[in-house]
Amino acid sequence: MTVSEKKNRLVIVTECYSGACEIRIICTSGIAQQCGKRCTLGFEKSATFPSWMGNVMQHIFSFPTAIALATSVVLLGGCHKAPERQTTQLLAEARAGETNFSSYAPKNPYVEAGNNLLTRTVLDTPGPGGIRIELRDLLVTPGGTADKVSLPGAAVLEVLSGEGKITTGEKSQELSQGVAVSLAQDATCSLESRGITPLVLRARIFIP
Repeated sequence: MTVSEKKNRLVIVTECYSGACEIRIICTSGIAQQCGKRCTLGFEKSATFPSWMGNVMQHIFSFPTAIALATSVVLLGGCHKAPERQTTQLLAEARAGETNFSSYAPKNPYVEAGNNLLTRTVLDTPGPGGIRIELRDLLVTPGGTADKVSLPGAAVLEVLSGEGKITTGEKSQELSQGVAVSLAQDATCSLESRGITPLVLRARIFIP
């Protein structure tokens, strides 16, 4: 084993065994300080070369020069410029009593229609035979139950999101996304929302 040290730069360790030579480059703090770069080798980088390559290099070059050439590939990519740290300034603290609410308001917001129930009308249009067709979204708050839900006509309810259960009289049905259920005219039901997200249904109502 041969150890060659250059102060404040590198420690080069060369070891030959089983017909091959291993060269290890150990970074010191001095080289990082001198060239203004940060070593990211984990303080050690190694490469293995055939022993005949080491012999040829020792005959053509002096030993320190041969070591430097053999390890140049190892050093490539071993160090890089330290990335510049980016800083983001903090926003100024709000004054006492300051209220800067957004002026945004949805065009068709939900409105409260009962305990744990919000609704909004998406479409209301005349249909054939004097029937009026209404598309109405029903939203049941997470973990809540809306009792005695009624609609102005026969309806088909489709689950848009969330999961829960619908109960009509003594009949119950589990609800999940994509499930559709029918509700007769003048019927009432209870809607139960489960999980951490609201249960959202779209009702297609046929009003006589």
